[in-house]
Amino acid sequence: MDKNAAKKAAAQAAADLVVDHMVVGLGTGSTAQFLVSILGERVRAGLNIIAIRRPRQRGSSLAEGITIVGFSEQQRIDLTIDGADEIAAARWI
Repeated sequence: MDKNAAKKAAAQAAADLVVDHMVVGLGTGSTAQFLVSILGERVRAGLNIIAIRRPRQRGSSLAEGITIVGFSEQQRIDLTIDGADEIAAARWI
């Protein structure tokens, strides 16, 4: 399996954990980009989620139709995927 196939498989496995009405912390790496694409397809098919991302990384999620909020609007995260812990750390620095 090549590197991109492995990243896509990891993104799919993470996306499979996401269910309706979750608040999802999204990372910003290349694997997260695959995840955003997968979640975007699911959102367009009716999945209702909210995501938290770094402000400068919101563009691709918004383009996919994913609702993005910041910590000032939503402090609870149900599932963090690929680096969302960095968002929390950056907030307190």
